[in-house]
Amino acid sequence: MEENRNEILENVNEMERLYDERVNIRTSKTLEHILPGLLKFHKKMDSIEKSSANPFFKSKYTNLDTILEHIKPLLAEEGIFIYQSIIDGGNDMLSIKTILFHESGEYIESDSVPFPIDKKNIQGTMSSISYIRRYAINSVCNLAFKDEDDDGNMASQSQPISTPAAPTTERTSARSGRRSAR
Repeated sequence: MEENRNEILENVNEMERLYDERVNIRTSKTLEHILPGLLKFHKKMDSIEKSSANPFFKSKYTNLDTILEHIKPLLAEEGIFIYQSIIDGGNDMLSIKTILFHESGEYIESDSVPFPIDKKNIQGTMSSISYIRRYAINSVCNLAFKDEDDDGNMASQSQPISTPAAPTTERTSARSGRRSAR
């Protein structure tokens, strides 16, 4: 029994290590200025309207320019600015480092998971960078969108699972003799 418990704890520790490795969030030693600033930012931040159309999937999404247009002034009011840089993930993969800096010197930094570059030309690379930057900002700033932003196109067209309706049974009331569905 004890051996099984130790094995489970080892597995949990390994999963936590792998999660921490993938998420890769770093912060300054203190967060006493940046966290209250982010709280004020969130109190002012409304959901962002979807402003762009994806004709291929016939869906709408919020583009990077619109996101930055909404968040930069509100972050700046709290002494926070956002910085992003490209990280080469190797094997035609890219990541984005996103850092929220506070004027006090505090910061919150996150690296996205590596994403593949779909097209091996400058337009494809820049499109991938814009896409990754958008989702990295969404994640770090915890943004909300009017309706659901589905430029991920339902995880590339997974089919919804339908559940059959619950069966009904007829019952006859002993007192009235009437039938009712259940």
